Amino acid sequence: MLVGIFEKYGPVVEAPVLRKSFGFVQFGSAAEANAAVAAENGRVVGGMPIDLSIADNREPRKHARGGEHGPWRREPRARSHRAGPYRSPPPRGGRDRVPPAAQPPVKYHAIVRVVYMGMAQREYARFVAKASKERGMPSDTMFIDVLSIPDAIKAAYVDDVHFLFIVSKAEQDRGTVTPYLLHSDGPPERVHEQAFRDAIEFVKREESGVGRGAPPPPSEQPVHAQRGAYTPDA
Repeated sequence: MLVGIFEKYGPVVEAPVLRKSFGFVQFGSAAEANAAVAAENGRVVGGMPIDLSIADNREPRKHARGGEHGPWRREPRARSHRAGPYRSPPPRGGRDRVPPAAQPPVKYHAIVRVVYMGMAQREYARFVAKASKERGMPSDTMFIDVLSIPDAIKAAYVDDVHFLFIVSKAEQDRGTVTPYLLHSDGPPERVHEQAFRDAIEFVKREESGVGRGAPPPPSEQPVHAQRGAYTPDA
């Protein structure tokens, strides 16, 4: 019906688009569209007068169904989103929001590793590691047997650990550790047995660059006098 009304003003490019209360008719040129508006505006169609006007002057664009809007055709209104029982509202920030990239987990990096040679020394090793952490030196613990010290040193190099504290039953009884300084450009250096708190201070000096390379000063007290510095109940 609409094609018959408007085609006398020029070829209708595509079938008229009809909605409940409005529609679109596309001509090949603006002159044809203007002629149709001038002649047919107010015409009664289906018992009601029609109000004709020229749509917005925009560049042709691809229609959602494959056609093209003419240079005079009005852009369809965007529908507002309404959340219904079968639709959920779009996420904040818009539908095209790109989720943030996943952050890799932060790996804990120990500076000091306390290596204990028997399960009976586990609590003492944890006590020493805790004391090291309290002095600002990130620490962890590792269980090995007596013959696995070389393997523990290799693992420490792989994990970029800077110091090993070796703990045996005798060292637990004396409240001491045997430190190993793991050089990045050379073999590990075994330092003499000393009270664990002295060893922690040695680590702090080495990490801060104060006295780097020098052996730690021996404790002012003899080793045997430091027994009781740690007790399993502490």
